[in-house]
Amino acid sequence: EAFGVEVASAVACLSKNLIVPFSEALYFAGIARHSKEAASVKLCDRITNLQSAPSTWKKAKRASYLVESAQILAALGHANGYLRQRLIDTMARYEALYVDGFEG
Repeated sequence: EAFGVEVASAVACLSKNLIVPFSEALYFAGIARHSKEAASVKLCDRITNLQSAPSTWKKAKRASYLVESAQILAALGHANGYLRQRLIDTMARYEALYVDGFEG
């Protein structure tokens, strides 16, 4: 209530509902349909999460996270050109440092 209906709606849209079978495609489509602001929040979230990789993640997990990042980019990148480019650049850095440059 403190932030209003619009913010509550965006938060609900961004929250993964784990009660029903999860579909990334439907999740990303729902965010894209909701608003450019919600899509921008998801893009920022992924940009932040790609700053480093957990040390416990094996190379395959790091690579799959990069694939999921590409799916986010494809589904939501249209919402904000600046964030789209930031995610592209961050993905390239992540791949070089935490996938290609990782033995494990």
